[in-house]
Amino acid sequence: QTAATITGTVSDQSGAVVPGAQITITNVGTGQVRSTQTDAVGRYHAPGLNPGGYTLSAASAVFETVVRSGITLTVGREVVMNFTLNHYFY
Repeated sequence: QTAATITGTVSDQSGAVVPGAQITITNVGTGQVRSTQTDAVGRYHAPGLNPGGYTLSAASAVFETVVRSGITLTVGREVVMNFTLNHYFY
């Protein structure tokens, strides 16, 4: 196996899952961007990622976007990256 995987769950500050959240995965070395969405129970799964450094963001319409950086993937590694999103306050 020459690739890595990032997986996780997106929820709000009350602990409720966020289905349909947009997950953006950026390889900081190559600039390659990959996107996926959470499923009906707030989970996402991104297999087949090249080893390297990554930045992830999670976004949904009524929530503030959360960005995580400094994620290093190595061959065969599965990283669990959960997100908690906060509601926008107007």
